[in-house]
Amino acid sequence: MRNKKIQVSLNKGIATRSILLMLIGLLVVVIIAYLVYRVSSSPTLTLADCRSKLHDACLTCKTAGWGDWPNRYDPDPQKREINKNFYDPIDECAKYSEFSAFKDMEHCSDLKEPCKNVFGIT
Repeated sequence: MRNKKIQVSLNKGIATRSILLMLIGLLVVVIIAYLVYRVSSSPTLTLADCRSKLHDACLTCKTAGWGDWPNRYDPDPQKREINKNFYDPIDECAKYSEFSAFKDMEHCSDLKEPCKNVFGIT
């Protein structure tokens, strides 16, 4: 009788361990699937989209007088989201050779030369 109790408790221990490992494995699979989805579904801008967005950015800077606005690294939290929305498309579009001059610009005064060369905006 005593031998049977030991065997039953061992079987329960193995089942618990198996279930726990299966749940951890399932969690890992879900996390990996989510990361793959996020990377593969990130939108990429076409050349025409880039031309439009960069032209708009150049016009915005021209209107602002080619000053130091927007500063990419402005510490003000209210401006951080605006700056992110302004510079993210510029950075993404810089992958096209036609727009490589726009890469790593920090504010409008840096964009003046590429805007002049690419779009003729002065």
